[in-house]
Amino acid sequence: MHFKIYFSLLIFLFIYCSSESDVATFEQPPALTDVLSLEWTFGGEDDTHKEEYLLAQPRGIAANDKGDIFIGDELSIKVFDKNGNEKRIIGRQGQGPGEFTSFMGIAWPKLYISPEGFFTVLEKSDTYHVFSPEYLFLIKRNLRNNQKLKSLFKDFNLWADPRVNDLISVNKNERIFTISTTDINKRRGLDKKVYDLLVYENADTMFAIKKLLSTSYIPLPSGGMGSIDFQWDLLPDSRLIYTHTGYDKQMNQSESRYILHILSLETFQETLISHTYIPIEFPDSLINSYNWDRTPEEKRDAKIVREHFKKIKYFAPIQKIIADGNYVFIFTYQKNDKNDYFTDIFDASTGKYLRSVYFPQWVASFSYIDQISIRGGYVYRLKSPRDEFAEVEKYKIDPAVYVK
Repeated sequence: MHFKIYFSLLIFLFIYCSSESDVATFEQPPALTDVLSLEWTFGGEDDTHKEEYLLAQPRGIAANDKGDIFIGDELSIKVFDKNGNEKRIIGRQGQGPGEFTSFMGIAWPKLYISPEGFFTVLEKSDTYHVFSPEYLFLIKRNLRNNQKLKSLFKDFNLWADPRVNDLISVNKNERIFTISTTDINKRRGLDKKVYDLLVYENADTMFAIKKLLSTSYIPLPSGGMGSIDFQWDLLPDSRLIYTHTGYDKQMNQSESRYILHILSLETFQETLISHTYIPIEFPDSLINSYNWDRTPEEKRDAKIVREHFKKIKYFAPIQKIIADGNYVFIFTYQKNDKNDYFTDIFDASTGKYLRSVYFPQWVASFSYIDQISIRGGYVYRLKSPRDEFAEVEKYKIDPAVYVK
């Protein structure tokens, strides 16, 4: 169990990439640096907020178009206004409507706000809550009891054990989520098949927008591990932008490109964006860090993992996608000398590339995805170090990033 948990966290950071060995590089245009300026901070040892708003063990942060900041803490959602002042508390501990039972583990809760202002709390891997733009409780659902999902799994011959990675409510009736499960006939062993699904649901139906064989799953004798490779976010006007890091790329001797999909949730028509990127090789230090040797089984599995990364050779083209209105941030694995990550900016209303910038690791890295929110030209950061007081920071993004 110790090995499985440790490895599952690492695999989230190092997503499967192409096995091509000879790929070209190209000359990139200059990218902006130092694009963030700190506006304010609250929290810390000398926090002056009312006692019920003090941050105890915060997990998850989101912001809406009004600049309100939502933080999961103490089985409730603490809401602050754009200046960091107390605003309201959503929910409490309990089993009833609008109440929470578990904010456990480093990944839970996950907080999402749709372009329409609907607020979703993914409490654990199968339970979600939806609140209106006025912060009123709307629904609470457990996906294990969802008959439409059970039917979907049956149609695809998949094991009905939902483990949701991300879920956003477009509005009260529509949702998008990613889920990973196994072929019902090949659930165990070295021939186990794991599938990634990007799913749409409304009041009447549920279907898979995409169902793809996982490319990050590594079959190990003690039990393979992997992660969902879909990266995505919602756009205004009922649209979705997404990519699958294992399939949506082209790598050859002339150039390497990643592919983005923009899907209308009204017509389900899709447009594609393709853009060049520089493939980044796994460093030897990373490959050699897989060196578990407490037992013969761990030593064997660690060797398999090392050989796996030597074979695929490259990081995925994209770490994560974040949309700020129609502006889309594509965070890559390319870094500069300050360890800032190269990020492409697109205008989703036109499908055009705007420019590239470097963001600090704490903004760009996939491992910090639940600790930052980008909204309305600002980055909101939740700092919650172990054995220290938590803080929230608000940074202004240089308007030049948005080509303004």
